[in-house]
Amino acid sequence: MTRRAAQPKRGRLEPPRALEVSKRASFAVSVAMVLALANACSIAAPRFPSVPAWDDLGHTQATIEPDEKKLWHDAAESVAQHEKSKDHFENAALTQYLQGLVSRLTPPIKENGPKIRVYVNKSVESSAVALPDGTIVIALPLLVTFQNEAQLAFILAHEITHIVRRHSLLSTRYDALTASHVERMRLSRRLEADADRIAVRVMSAAGYDPREAIPALSNVIELAPEAPHAVRAWNSHDYLPDRLSVIRRSILLTGSDGSELRAEAYQRAMDPIRLQAARLELESDRYDVALAIVTHHLERIPDAGRAYALRAQITSGKSPDLTLSDEVGADLERAVQNGPEDPDSLRALGLFLRDTGQAKRSNEMLRRYLDLRPDAFDRKLIERYLDDPPR
Repeated sequence: MTRRAAQPKRGRLEPPRALEVSKRASFAVSVAMVLALANACSIAAPRFPSVPAWDDLGHTQATIEPDEKKLWHDAAESVAQHEKSKDHFENAALTQYLQGLVSRLTPPIKENGPKIRVYVNKSVESSAVALPDGTIVIALPLLVTFQNEAQLAFILAHEITHIVRRHSLLSTRYDALTASHVERMRLSRRLEADADRIAVRVMSAAGYDPREAIPALSNVIELAPEAPHAVRAWNSHDYLPDRLSVIRRSILLTGSDGSELRAEAYQRAMDPIRLQAARLELESDRYDVALAIVTHHLERIPDAGRAYALRAQITSGKSPDLTLSDEVGADLERAVQNGPEDPDSLRALGLFLRDTGQAKRSNEMLRRYLDLRPDAFDRKLIERYLDDPPR
């Protein structure tokens, strides 16, 4: 809490000496502020560097310069580590789908330019990141939360633009010119705005409805909210309203009649991975997001047994007092009904029945669980339960 300066009592004049000191102090502060402002204005910020984009086919560039080589080398090392880590998510059908989408969005680039490819990561930080060597990394939970392919196309086009326009190289070279965080962030915001503008044109040229860029960006910000009371000058991205204004102007200027949404193609590609994304959200205690994903999955695939089991977990995690409720029990019954060979669902229902005093059916479920999973991590515990059922 800020302390207030002492105020003179009403009806009394400030002593002449105190008034004189106060005036001198105010004058000194004013002079200091003027000098500081003059000094700041006399030191011009370095000009932003420029480099030809990889799709500028008319510009000749035989080699990649050492600073860019280092950026590519560092990016390749990061990708290699990512591929070996537990956060790497691999699914052949998904990779094929994403690479096809990237091919549709990427402009022709020079032969020695980056080869753009997409990796999916299990991080719950809902983000997409572009590396200078052409790698795009997108978080699995973010990937499944769009409404259609056009929205995903905007996000990928934004990241492709960062790569094609060599924004990492521009930032690196500018970092060498100034130690001012404020100036560096000014360049970053400019590059983000450029990526937003160009992404609208790219997705529209590929046939997608550019208006879908607005809900796409809003979705990303909703999943990763901006920090409250953040100082704009210190931020690498503009606030959402400013970014949306840029996108709306770009939509008006595209002059394209791109109208594709490809909602069903997108949803079919997400169907096999959606519950894995929901599980990641559950593990991070983001119950509402996890529930929204599961609810949508059940709308598309009503007989998805694992979705019911996952919904039971979400309900129990969000409201522990409902762990033994009829609501949870009904979801677990549906899970086993629709997935009678799923050991995880059998285990969950077996434990629920045991805790609610239904020993006979509990034993039946737990035995089936052990039969289907001979190397179960909790085999000894489950066997003790079977030998000594609750009374």
